[in-house]
Amino acid sequence: MQENRYAARRRSYGILYYDRIVFAVSVVSLSVCAAVFLLAARAGYFKTAAREFYYVSVFRGGESGAARTAAEQNGRLGGAGYIINDGEFKVAAAVYAKKADAETVAARLLEAGYSASVLPLYAPGRKHADTKNGQTNAKIKAYYSVIDEMFSRLDAAAAALERGESTEALALRDASLLYEKCQKLNSEVAGLQNGEAAALALLYPRYISSFDAAFSRRGAVPVLSLLRWLNCALVYDYYSVLAAD
Repeated sequence: MQENRYAARRRSYGILYYDRIVFAVSVVSLSVCAAVFLLAARAGYFKTAAREFYYVSVFRGGESGAARTAAEQNGRLGGAGYIINDGEFKVAAAVYAKKADAETVAARLLEAGYSASVLPLYAPGRKHADTKNGQTNAKIKAYYSVIDEMFSRLDAAAAALERGESTEALALRDASLLYEKCQKLNSEVAGLQNGEAAALALLYPRYISSFDAAFSRRGAVPVLSLLRWLNCALVYDYYSVLAAD
C-alpha cells in the first residue's frame, strides 16, 4: 500500500511538472509571437508628421458672389483674398503656423473695423508602407516636408515686403525659385514606383497649379497679396490631399 502511495505521488508530481513546462513554453511562445508582430508592424510602416495651420478669415457666408467681392477687396488691401469652399464660403486674409500669430492679426483687423476670425486647419500625418529602402523612405518624408519650407519662405518674403525690408522683385524671385523646386520634385515623385507615395502624385501637381494661378494674378493685385494667396493655396492643397487620403 505504501509503495502504491509513493508511486501515485510520483505520478502526480510528474503530471504537475509536465503541466508547468507546457504552461511556461506556451507563455514564451506567445511572447515571441507578440514581439515578432510588433516588430513587423513597426518595420512595415512609417508615418509622416501631422501639421496644423491657422487661417485668418475675413468673410464667411453662403453666397459665392459675396465671397468673390470680399476676396477682391481683401486682395487690394494686401491680404490673400483666398476663397475656401468647404460647404460654406470663407475668405482667408492670411495663414499662419502659430495660433497666437493668427489671433494677433485677427484682433488687429477687428480693431480696424473688419470682420475676422481664426480657423484651424489640421492635416493628419500619413501612414506609409515601408519601401524597405531607407533612402526612399527618407525621400518620401522629405517630399511631404517641403510644405514647411515653402510656407516659411513665402511667409518671410511677405513679412519683409510688408516691413519695407525687401522689394517686390526679390519677393517674386523667392516665389519663382520655390516654383522651380516644385517642378523638379514633381518629376522625382513621378518616378516613384508601386504606389510608394500615391498621395504625393496628387499633391505636387496641385502645388504647381497653385503657383500658376498665383503668378496669373501678377499685376492685378499687389505682390504682397500674391504671396499670401499662394501660401494659403499651398497649405490648403496639402490639407486637402492629406485629410482625404
